[in-house]
Amino acid sequence: MTKSLRDKLVGAWELVSYVERDSPDRPARYPHGEDAQGLIMYTPDGFMSAQIQSSGRLNYDRPVAGGGTTEQAAAAAGGYLAYS
Repeated sequence: MTKSLRDKLVGAWELVSYVERDSPDRPARYPHGEDAQGLIMYTPDGFMSAQIQSSGRLNYDRPVAGGGTTEQAAAAAGGYLAYS
């Protein structure tokens, strides 16, 4: 039996590249750098979730969600994209 495209996509997939381009003749942009990291997941019941982040983001001063300075939190948010 041949699997449907939907069935073939179920699982977790690692980001290969994240490129924005307005048209083929315009230069490529890399909003999270050329070495962005990410993951997209598709579930059997039709849900998806994508997470993309800039590489080399600095850690917070303390290893807890609210453990960073205002500047660290702003840098973390600016280098992260989530969609589901």
